[in-house]
Amino acid sequence: MTASRNCGACNYFEQTDAIEKAVSNKAGLCRYNPPLMMETMAPVAQWPVVQVKDWCGKFAD
Repeated sequence: MTASRNCGACNYFEQTDAIEKAVSNKAGLCRYNPPLMMETMAPVAQWPVVQVKDWCGKFAD
């Protein structure tokens, strides 16, 4: 897999200030699929947090 085939190069990757401060400047939100339900204090939908160098099956040949 080449360096450009990762989350950072994906059109659906969104880097946000909140994620950068909470996790790192190498993380963001994956907007490809709908948000996932998370059980915390109350049910809430969240976009998955991914690293810039992560990748998914959408890059499979």
